Order: sequence, then structure tokens, then C-alpha cells
Amino acid sequence: MIRVFFTTIQNEGTGSNAGASKKRVRLLHEAAWSLLAGSLHSLNPSVFPSADAGSLPAVEKGSFGKPSFTDPSLPSFSLSHSGSVAVCAISEEDPVGVDVQEIRGMRGRMDIDGIAERFFHPAERELLDHAKDITERRRLFYTVFSCKEAYVKMTGSGISEDFRGFCTIFDGEGRPSYILDDKTDRITGYTVLNDFPLKDYVLVTCVNRELSREVLPQPYYRVLPHPQ
Repeated sequence: MIRVFFTTIQNEGTGSNAGASKKRVRLLHEAAWSLLAGSLHSLNPSVFPSADAGSLPAVEKGSFGKPSFTDPSLPSFSLSHSGSVAVCAISEEDPVGVDVQEIRGMRGRMDIDGIAERFFHPAERELLDHAKDITERRRLFYTVFSCKEAYVKMTGSGISEDFRGFCTIFDGEGRPSYILDDKTDRITGYTVLNDFPLKDYVLVTCVNRELSREVLPQPYYRVLPHPQ
């Protein structure tokens, strides 16, 4: 089972200058690690006796920066943050990736197209072209981008991966169902958290499990307060 926990931080100022932006990113980064400590403690206090991020077991980073516990018997985890939301996902069985994206306005269609041209598979770009309006197109763009981010976090390849080399496959009801990797013909499952309570965000989890075409069950999730 994948367990997802998220928290929010309060807005501090407009965030329009570089200093405020860096402070916000730092707060979100710290909130994500605190969230990991708190969620592990809530799940298994005998193994994780403290909810303090400073008490977490030793962490190492992979070749492309993916963090994991040095002890392989401990759960796999993934962290993400965007806007005012920090998220962590925990899996005791399979490597996991999580990504959250705030759905923000862009200056126009060309911004979406420019990013899609650089990072999206041709089939994903075609899907964007069929969006009925800019609102649907924007949500679809962030959904696909979040799916791709969750996938490379799960694999540990990060930004070294050619994002155009794997494709988000949607089901008959227009929901993302799995990733198809052109290089390996690998089909890897992931889910969008459909009942995520923050409407201006999309949250995706990806699990290292080869699938046919079945959809993974919705992950369990909880809201935790941001540590003071």
C-alpha cells in the first residue's frame, strides 16, 4: 500500500522577489522532511519513536539525487512540494515516486506548447491538442507533467531521463492509468489522487510495479499539521 501525507504552509508576503521565493522553497523543503518524520512516526512509533525530522535514520542519495534510507529494510519514500503544499509518499513494498503540482495560470497557449515540445511524448502533445478549452488544457498539462515527474522519482533517474521517451496512457474515462516506456516497453502503474481535497493542485503517485492495464487502487492519505 502507498500512503500519502501532505501539509500546507502559510503564505508569507507576496513571494514576488527572489529572497521571498527562496525562503518559501526552503520552508517547503523542510516541511516535506518533517512530514516524512511525522508520518513514519504515526505509522510505526516503535521503529520511528520521534516525529522530529532530525531523528530520521541515515539517508543516502542515488546517482541522480533520489533520497532513500541507507537501511534497505526501511520503507521507500518520495517527497514533493509546490505552491503551499508539501507531500510525502511511503511504500513498504515497492519503490515509489510522488509529485504535486499547483495548477497555475500561464501567459498563453505558447507557454504550454513550448514546454510540451521539450518534455512531452508525441502522444501526450496530441492529447493536449484535443483539450476543449484553456482550463482543461492547463489541468491536463499539469497532470501529465506530474505523472512524468512521479515516474522519474520512482526510477531514481530524475532530470537525467529524456521525458519524451515515456508516455502517460489515459483510460477510457480520461484518467491517467499507467506509464509506457518506449525504451524498455515497460508498463508501470501510477495513480492520480482523484479525491485530493485541494482543487488547484494535482497529486500523482507512481509505484515500481509492472502491470497489464489494470488501474492501481487509490492510495491511502492523511493530512498532517505542519510542525511548528
